[in-house]
Amino acid sequence: MKNFIFVIALISFNVFSLSSNDRILIAKELVTLDDVYQDANAVYIKGNKFHSVGSKEDLIKKFPNIRVDQSYKDSVIVPGFIEHHVHPLLAAITMNSEIVAIDDWSVPHKKSDGVRNR
Repeated sequence: MKNFIFVIALISFNVFSLSSNDRILIAKELVTLDDVYQDANAVYIKGNKFHSVGSKEDLIKKFPNIRVDQSYKDSVIVPGFIEHHVHPLLAAITMNSEIVAIDDWSVPHKKSDGVRNR
């Protein structure tokens, strides 16, 4: 009987330890800025943190019980590291710079078309 209760407790722990937010996001491309992951097209998000990066096939094989989210399968995912204290400085620099970005940018007196290929 003790073994049965232990097994039930162990199964319950494993089932409830997966957060409903845990998922593998699939993308057309995942820009990591790291040569080791230049072919990455998937990211495993555990809770609210990035857990693993790699190919779709590798992550699904490594984490078979995690929900696969294909909402971004036709999109390019890029890092969003912006240090909020430099926004005024960045705005001043941006107004006088040529902008090369994925998206179209409109700033006063200028529009820059997005660059969507490398």
